[in-house]
Amino acid sequence: MNTWLFLDVDGVLNNESTKDLTPEGFRGLDEDKIVLLAGFVHEIGARVVLTSTWKDTDLWFREKNPGADLAYLLNRLAEHDVEIAAYARDGDRGAAVLAFLEKHPGKAIIFDDGWKSSFKVAGVARFLVQTSPREGLQDKHIRRAKRLLEWQEEKGDE
Repeated sequence: MNTWLFLDVDGVLNNESTKDLTPEGFRGLDEDKIVLLAGFVHEIGARVVLTSTWKDTDLWFREKNPGADLAYLLNRLAEHDVEIAAYARDGDRGAAVLAFLEKHPGKAIIFDDGWKSSFKVAGVARFLVQTSPREGLQDKHIRRAKRLLEWQEEKGDE
């Protein structure tokens, strides 16, 4: 059974004090957040699904020919052997996660700093580990994600 990690970027892999900039001059990524994410992905064997449109309004049309900021994201993740396995793109984020899981069942974790009502309406809020734009991804979020995966395993929840 697959374990899917649905990834938003802003407020997860960066925070309000991030100094790094993307090639197009937007807030970039924090190395410590990427390292934390990569450790978790490798530990649980997750496949990463990008839910963020992150810095590239044409993201869904540029999967094969990414813009500079998306390429920056993909390259920074690749430095830690993390790759984007898929892109969730149906409707808002909650609907996108639901549609993806309907086609590709498995355990799920969502790292996102917002959209809670969207996940709730779609019925996938139970998979949400909500981060903060002030902090980004922290050890406490990884611990919560591990507990959620254990709960899914116990309940057989997919």
